[in-house]
Amino acid sequence: MKLYDILTHSAEAALRLQRADGSLPPGHNGPYQDPETPVRTTAHWLLTFLKAYQITQAAPYLQAVQNALRYLCQPELRPAGGTFVCRSKAGKDACNGLIGQVRALEALIAGAPYAPDDIKPLAVAEAVFRAHPYDQALHLWQRVEPDGQVLSVSMAFNQQLWFAAMGALLAAHMGASIQQQVSDFMDAVPNHLQLYPSGLVYHRLKLPGSALQALKWHLIERRHAADRKERAVGYHAFTLYAFALLKQQYPQHPIWESPAFQKALAHTRSQAYEQSVAGNKYGYAYNPLGFEVAFVLEVFGGESTRSEQVRWVQRQLKDHLNAQTHRMTEHTSDPETLASRLYEAASLSNLAL
Repeated sequence: MKLYDILTHSAEAALRLQRADGSLPPGHNGPYQDPETPVRTTAHWLLTFLKAYQITQAAPYLQAVQNALRYLCQPELRPAGGTFVCRSKAGKDACNGLIGQVRALEALIAGAPYAPDDIKPLAVAEAVFRAHPYDQALHLWQRVEPDGQVLSVSMAFNQQLWFAAMGALLAAHMGASIQQQVSDFMDAVPNHLQLYPSGLVYHRLKLPGSALQALKWHLIERRHAADRKERAVGYHAFTLYAFALLKQQYPQHPIWESPAFQKALAHTRSQAYEQSVAGNKYGYAYNPLGFEVAFVLEVFGGESTRSEQVRWVQRQLKDHLNAQTHRMTEHTSDPETLASRLYEAASLSNLAL
């Protein structure tokens, strides 16, 4: 069987789950147990439907893409005309940092060429992106609640990278100001990229400041060392996936030849990393790192890494794909979210599995 067979079978199964308003059943943000709106899963499935349509040219998949776009473009999902309502959990932001918005942006941008005439996905995407202030001093974006309240910068490094990647895609349609922000962020990435000795990427950002602030950061990291390390392991491939998206937009940027990035990339291919992700609660069962590592290998290694890509993809599917339902719902605490994240495999070649 080939990878695209699995994608189309799963898309066909998901057609039966799409609701009348175009949405798909929501999940609960994996191990975080945050009740989510359908924005995330609908955006993810839109991308799988789109890939299935590109493969088969079958009309039901195009209709599913358009139905999902119509849902995501509803003004009710963005009460102040800016960011989406993504989750509802006491003590947490409803926007779900930057990453909640990234998920919608990814689908809106990719789906825009297939949109019916009465909706404007790129206009919605632009409004969402521009709602986020860019801190010129920190070279980072701030979080914004659906009611318009501006919060602090997102401290998850992967979220900043992913938001930049969406900005890079959007800039091709929306002009210079977004491009300037993304270029400034890219130039500042070496200041934000922090690594463990192995090359594993730190999950949390270290902001510039005084020696006292730097000491405070290290003390907090040490106090929460086990949890921070577990997150770093589970999100390493997700972070490198965002780097790969940026590589496609900025192929000549000097960051790719920097010692820090090369060390992080090398860690992704190490035996130590493979061993560390086994059983990680943020790994295969939530972040489908089998697809993520394969995409990183594709972008930075090309055809020479094909056998590695196949191995990682097969590992992801072996434990989590239900062969009867064709959905990636096995051995996970959040089957709706993991099933929808099959879309990450749509960026890969049609691997023979």
